[in-house]
Amino acid sequence: MSDTKRYHLDNDFIRQNAVAAIKNAPTGYVVEIKKPSRSLEQNKRLWAMLGDVESQVCWHGKWLKKADWKHILTASLTKQEPVMGIDQGTMVLLGQSTSAMSKILFIQLIELIYAFGVEHSVEWSKESLDVFEEYLKGNVGRNL
Repeated sequence: MSDTKRYHLDNDFIRQNAVAAIKNAPTGYVVEIKKPSRSLEQNKRLWAMLGDVESQVCWHGKWLKKADWKHILTASLTKQEPVMGIDQGTMVLLGQSTSAMSKILFIQLIELIYAFGVEHSVEWSKESLDVFEEYLKGNVGRNL
């Protein structure tokens, strides 16, 4: 069993449980309060979109994997910095992991992927289109 407990402060009862957990925590434990990161549903939809891009866009003569597209598109959104790797001639992007992104930043990433896809004539799968329909309805921030 994990020593980590996470409380989403959605109501007073949960807030009281969080306060009790803090009061009972052993000395040396750490408390962190932060904005919520992207949801599992957002993550699922991201990978559907990346799959569409992977199967339809050849990038400078090379077919990239979904994870490669995730790095490229995230780097574009967050303006990640390229630095030299430890091997001669390699480059590494320093920057943000999508798992640590806020929901709002993750929504911006989804928007960027859609814009990129439109520019490159990507035909979106039903799963990917569902993401955009939720966005247009204004439900993305609330439901994801």
